[in-house]
Amino acid sequence: MRRGGGGDGREERAVVCSDEEYRAMTVQARRHVWMGAIPLHLHLHSSEVTSLPAPPPFLILAPRNGYLPLLVDAIRPHFNSALPPGSDTIWFDYQGLPLKWNIPTGVLFDLLCAEPERPWNLTVHFRSYPAGVLSLCEDEAVKWNFINALKEAFYVMYGNTKSIMNMSQSDQVELWQCVMKGDPEGYDRLAARVKPAFGFGANVGRGFGHPPSVAETAITNPVTRAGSEVGKPGRIPMRMYLRMVDQDLNDLFDVRPVSSWDDVVYVTCPIDVPKRQGTTLTLRDALMKVVPHLFSSSPTISNEVTSEAPSVMRASSNAGATEPATSVMETTDTIVTGEEIAERPEEAAEISKLPDTSNEGGKNVGSLASDVQESEASIGIVNDSYLKLGGPIAVHNEFNGIVRVQGIEPSLDLPLDWVARNLCGPEHFVHLSVICTLVAPSLPSGAAD
Repeated sequence: MRRGGGGDGREERAVVCSDEEYRAMTVQARRHVWMGAIPLHLHLHSSEVTSLPAPPPFLILAPRNGYLPLLVDAIRPHFNSALPPGSDTIWFDYQGLPLKWNIPTGVLFDLLCAEPERPWNLTVHFRSYPAGVLSLCEDEAVKWNFINALKEAFYVMYGNTKSIMNMSQSDQVELWQCVMKGDPEGYDRLAARVKPAFGFGANVGRGFGHPPSVAETAITNPVTRAGSEVGKPGRIPMRMYLRMVDQDLNDLFDVRPVSSWDDVVYVTCPIDVPKRQGTTLTLRDALMKVVPHLFSSSPTISNEVTSEAPSVMRASSNAGATEPATSVMETTDTIVTGEEIAERPEEAAEISKLPDTSNEGGKNVGSLASDVQESEASIGIVNDSYLKLGGPIAVHNEFNGIVRVQGIEPSLDLPLDWVARNLCGPEHFVHLSVICTLVAPSLPSGAAD
């Protein structure tokens, strides 16, 4: 059975339940996401061991939505007596790859462990920080990385960051404490003070074949582009991380590890919420917008062809050649483009006033508008990067990859709004880890070698 592909013709059974049952299931799903953790098996790097015998490995549960540097207070006492003289600067590697500290731990695990291993065997370092690969994680860098990501998500959803910028310093600190402690109830209490409130709530429908209530319908329609109506998110903030493998997706035990972050392509993808009443955007639709070349064919989603869709590249019928891909998504469901940002100078001006706080990727909050503006170009880079790996794509009417979010390999027919509500991180980004393969096409019978 193919993993994660979600082939055509799959029957889905509608789940019918009362409003109270639905709310209870939603709360339970969200609590599971917040409580998710990964067991880590940590070894001190041999070059840093100065005692005999060497300290034993350290076992710890790492929150999925947390960040590796936040474990330092629990880890340091175990290895402290074996460390050489010098100041501590903790970092981790997996099979020789330094792990980026600004990416949530669960996303790193889903992406880098092609075949999940539990516990996850990592090497911990306190010396020889790889400054050429990772930016320094000093003082409250992890906290400000989270706050900046939250601002970016709000900009994607609403076209501005006023709600976050207007939070008091004490509320920001308390919010961060809730994230570190895995306290969704405390987080929600703080979020309720913010206008518009955090997240999507009931704003974008319920999905799963269960029709929205009258109250939800009144909220949902009309749902417009970000910034045009306060309190109604116009876009879903999504981050996609793509990794290429040269192995059958059903057998990933011996897959080659990622040796460099240059082998991973990741991009922020703002996805428009459908305006039309009754329209459901699925996870498959979102992938079709961002990485259409990873589908072995281009199924028609709508009869209406958009003129706004970004120009991306796909393999043509001639080996090694490329041509612009044609989007078949609705005009109301396109990825935000640079032209759209240029048409909203007041939003770009607001973003440009944000503090210049560097994050892991060398960006700052003041560059959020340009980050969104560059989404179109970045998505083109995603497509082009994989085309360079060679060859046209086979036609099988399937998605040639595995999609993971919060440790789950979901059906691609899940409504994207449900994923955004229930499987996003505390900073409201949906983190999709995609492990994909480009399958060589079958040659016609009698074709020349």
